[in-house]
Amino acid sequence: MKIRNKWLKTEGVLLVSIGVVLVSGILAAKYVNRTIATVNGKIILQSEFEEKVKTIIGDKGMQGTIAADKINEVKEQILDEMINELLILQEAETKKIRISEKEIEGGIETLKKGFENPADFEKELVNKGITIDKLKIEVKKQLTANKLFEKEVMPKVVQPTKEDIDKFYQENRDEVQKLLSEYIYRRNVDTAKTKWLKKIRDRASVIKNDIE
Repeated sequence: MKIRNKWLKTEGVLLVSIGVVLVSGILAAKYVNRTIATVNGKIILQSEFEEKVKTIIGDKGMQGTIAADKINEVKEQILDEMINELLILQEAETKKIRISEKEIEGGIETLKKGFENPADFEKELVNKGITIDKLKIEVKKQLTANKLFEKEVMPKVVQPTKEDIDKFYQENRDEVQKLLSEYIYRRNVDTAKTKWLKKIRDRASVIKNDIE
């Protein structure tokens, strides 16, 4: 009898433990999949948000470049960007903006050109946890936004007048002078490099064959 009572007690503890695990799992799932924002009836799930955060800042906050007390601020910015993205895509749908598969492939090729070789491009995708299908979705979103801006925003933007430029310069004199200084310096460096290369090339023996 004592043995039986002991088993019942042990069984009870076991059942309670299992119950706690199940309830914890259900609550965790509800938390991960809870609605974190709603945009014109379209929801953004916590799981979608966490995936975006991981893609952008990683598990360690962009390898530690973001201070711990700034993480929440960055996450708020990411959520705002996700909301803006939804608004843009909804507006694009209203305006019947369409992106072809060819345009998507072209966008991906443009991204690849930012890397020294295809292997580096593939490695970056792996590091970010992005599949080629996910990349296509993101590229399509960006191209959609660009096409929408070209249609709805760019035609309304006018070239600045001389008065606009003078006013901006007066209001941002120090910053403008710094930017101009950096621009002129980089231009001078490029000019010096070109002259130096021409000089050593002029005194070198260079034979060029026809390109087949």
